[in-house]
Amino acid sequence: LAEQLKIYRNARLVLFSEGSALHAPQLLGRCFDRVAVFAREDGSTLNRVSLTPRCRQLDYHAFLTGRAEMLGPDGQPRRMSALSLIDAEGFLAAMRASGLPADRLWDAADWREAEIADARAWLTLARGTPLWANPGTTARVGAAFDSHFGNRFRIA
Repeated sequence: LAEQLKIYRNARLVLFSEGSALHAPQLLGRCFDRVAVFAREDGSTLNRVSLTPRCRQLDYHAFLTGRAEMLGPDGQPRRMSALSLIDAEGFLAAMRASGLPADRLWDAADWREAEIADARAWLTLARGTPLWANPGTTARVGAAFDSHFGNRFRIA
């Protein structure tokens, strides 16, 4: 943690993926120049109250196309076990808006390959959970994958 906080202190820009990592800055005083949070959904401002006094500029960016969500026994989506599906162009736009050299760092073919590998790994794990057996889960996940991946990847 000490090394992580040292890195934060010396950075001009800190990027966070929305989640538990957003709690670490609470251990520091005002130390950030710029913070960008890659949010899980439009309109999310998780930890804005605690981050605002710690930085000069705070931006939130959302770029999900949806989620592959399993259903609970009650038929309701279980978001905590979902796979977030990311809009690559939206992600690139967020990187550019944050001042990162996105076009120099980005490889679309590598992204597509990694995205499908991640989806396969998630699907393997998901099928091993009790949630997968709930009515409607397979159809819901399949529809999310079809919408996001099209013909590039389908569940069997």
